[in-house]
Amino acid sequence: MKRFPFIALLALAIPFVVRGGDPAPAPVTAGAGAAKAPFNLEERKQRLPWIWTAPTRQPAPVVRDAAWALDPADAFVLERLEKAGLKPAPPADDRTWLRRVHFAITGLPPSRAAVRAFVEDTRPGARERVVDALLASPHAGERWARHWMDLMRYAESRGHEGDYIIANAWHYRDYLIRAFNADVPYDQFLSEHLAGDLLEAPRLRPGTDANESVLATGWAFLGEENHSPVDIRGDECERIDNKVDVFGKTFLGLTVSCARCHDHKFDPIRAQDYYALSGFMLSSSFRQVRFEAMENNRLKGAELAALRVGFAPKLAKAVVASRRGGIGQIADNLLAARGALEARRTNEATIGAPLAAWVEHLRVAAGDEAHPLHGFATGRFMGGATSTPMPADARIIADYTRPDVTPWKADGEAFGPRALVAGDIVFGTDAANPIARVMAYGAARRDPFWNPICSAPGNENDSGRLAATARSGRMLRTPTVTL
Repeated sequence: MKRFPFIALLALAIPFVVRGGDPAPAPVTAGAGAAKAPFNLEERKQRLPWIWTAPTRQPAPVVRDAAWALDPADAFVLERLEKAGLKPAPPADDRTWLRRVHFAITGLPPSRAAVRAFVEDTRPGARERVVDALLASPHAGERWARHWMDLMRYAESRGHEGDYIIANAWHYRDYLIRAFNADVPYDQFLSEHLAGDLLEAPRLRPGTDANESVLATGWAFLGEENHSPVDIRGDECERIDNKVDVFGKTFLGLTVSCARCHDHKFDPIRAQDYYALSGFMLSSSFRQVRFEAMENNRLKGAELAALRVGFAPKLAKAVVASRRGGIGQIADNLLAARGALEARRTNEATIGAPLAAWVEHLRVAAGDEAHPLHGFATGRFMGGATSTPMPADARIIADYTRPDVTPWKADGEAFGPRALVAGDIVFGTDAANPIARVMAYGAARRDPFWNPICSAPGNENDSGRLAATARSGRMLRTPTVTL
């Protein structure tokens, strides 16, 4: 095959780019050109008015063979047939009908036992009983959830070159199956998809504390992703556009993505609307949640916080009372330690002798809980509590104690109901010394009480070093940061 010279291609393009003899274009000044007409929302709505009209119930048409129509929907079908001069097909025999209804509702053929039972059932209403049984079958939810998964472009891996697994994507699939089998109303189904993590009263799986509503929000993170994009911002825009496209087509029945670059040419959708939806998508961060136990953990976390509020003052008073006797002896003990130092100073040949005297004195105090300096020797001032000041070179990135000015949030109960402030008592895990620390400054501090929580069997861990599934419920969610 003869190769077309590149120079020829370039020559063909030149006349369309530069035409000799034409005057140079006038410089464009600010405000030059025709002003853009304002977006007329009402005018756009009138172009296809039937799209924006709320559906209303239409009366069934009058047909000649009224006995054939068993319900109003049949009348609409028969009307079209009669206008075309056609007649309905003859009724299907029992075996054919049974096979069709099985495939329609469950996507599976009837078993031999099901065929035999249906053929031998001569009681009135046999077909109705078959339909009811199929609708009650778990396979019905499996069949119809597949249609919804197509709308959500469901997949269990990211595609692209690496095609790595989306951790726990199958939980969304199983959520759909349960929702269809449970006949969840569409308005509830829709609310769970758009804000299932924000519902005040989430839907729980019957017989468990598992939060079903929050699982629906996983739809937004099932799209294809480049595992190592060169243009990070461009890749982010493509991911958001994919979410907006799925959102518009599935929940609105509209192609909103056309407004990414300009106001929609046909539908009343502005580019401003597109980027408003993009902001909604961008505000939803991907994270793993302990949906099986999050409601239970929330209740237990509230009970734990209430117990600590009630017991903290009592424990503090008890610790102070237990140390009151020794505190009165500190002055005399320090004088005794000073005498030991004076005695050591006579031996100048021993390097570090004064320091060694203090170390020995504190070592004895550390091993004797009754010693007045025991708390100082062990670094415990309140029966096990320490109070470490903030380092002098510390730099505050975000003040978690000010939720009104920082977007940092806890993703579970591990950081407690609020940030700690100066003076708060921190409990530890040592029963002999329950007070581990007295806060000298405000901060977010993870409660060791929640350290033993682990992922439920069957859950998958995220790819990458963060292992977000295992750390779920014990992390702070940060705002967008610039690297």
